[in-house]
Order: sequence, then C-alpha cells, then structure tokens
Amino acid sequence: MTDKKGRDFYEAVEEALQAGITLVQLREKDVTTEERIAIGRKVKILCDHYDVPLLVDDDILPAAKAIGAGWVHLGQSDESLARGRQELGNDAIIGISAHNLEEAQAALRGGADYLGVGALY
Repeated sequence: MTDKKGRDFYEAVEEALQAGITLVQLREKDVTTEERIAIGRKVKILCDHYDVPLLVDDDILPAAKAIGAGWVHLGQSDESLARGRQELGNDAIIGISAHNLEEAQAALRGGADYLGVGALY
C-alpha cells in the first residue's frame, strides 16, 4: 500500500508520528470493511507505540470496534451517536459532522465530544 507520493503508507504514518503529530485519522472511504479493519489494525499498532490516538472515520461498526480505536467520527449518514456510545462505551471520543447550526446543536445535545465542520461561508 502506497500513499499519493508513492511511499509506503505505513512508513509515511510512522514518519508523521515520529515528527510529533498528536492524532491520526483513518479515513479510507474506498475500501471494504475488511480492508479498513486490516489497515486500521496496523495503523493502531503504530499509534499505540507513539501513544497517539487513532480516530476512525466512517463504518464505525464494526471497523472501529474491531480495530480498538478510542476515537470515531460520524457523518450525518453514518451510525447514530447513541449507537456509537452503546457499541464503544462512554470512554470513546465520538465526533459528529455538522453542516448547519441545527445539526451542530443536535450533536451537542446528543453528547458528541467534538464537532467536525467543513468550509464556512
């Protein structure tokens, strides 16, 4: 597996960890759940070695649970925040994408730990 510059993906992740990043987000949208889990497990080993949290984006169930990620990010069309809490527990950090004020307020009322927002206009 290579990154966009042709480097080994896992070597690139480790280089970033060595450089001092404080969070890794696994955002593999064009792979199967099984592939995401396999990739995530390898990245989790690297993150654990550097004591850096791994955030899994999309397909939290079963991917994030199988990987053992402590952070997950849910889009508006992903599993619900309540389901994420039920499956991953109260210690998991769960973020929600919000595209407008109503979605942001609903996420905060639901107990989201953080909000992900795109460009603001």
